Amino acid sequence: MNNKFLISISPVIPHFTSECLDQLNSKKDKWPNLEENFLIEENINIVIQFNGKKRGVLTVKKDISEKELVSKIFKDNSFDKILKDNKIKKQFYVKNRLINFII
Repeated sequence: MNNKFLISISPVIPHFTSECLDQLNSKKDKWPNLEENFLIEENINIVIQFNGKKRGVLTVKKDISEKELVSKIFKDNSFDKILKDNKIKKQFYVKNRLINFII
């Protein structure tokens, strides 16, 4: 158990961990194996802007299309106050990042 901890902190304090591993008579172990399935994100946060000002964040599936995202925004009640009397002139969508509506 101690070996794994020492190996994981070795990039931060390499000399200290090397000395500790030598005192424990431990071999230089390899780095732990990486499990890539934990790195995959299915949901992402998209910033919702009106006239360049952040008005909210919406959590949606990764690689959502612009049409689906706009329909979710119009269904969300938190943006009704802004969309109520205003007409959208333009919209800019940066995939998996943000959407900006120009009113």
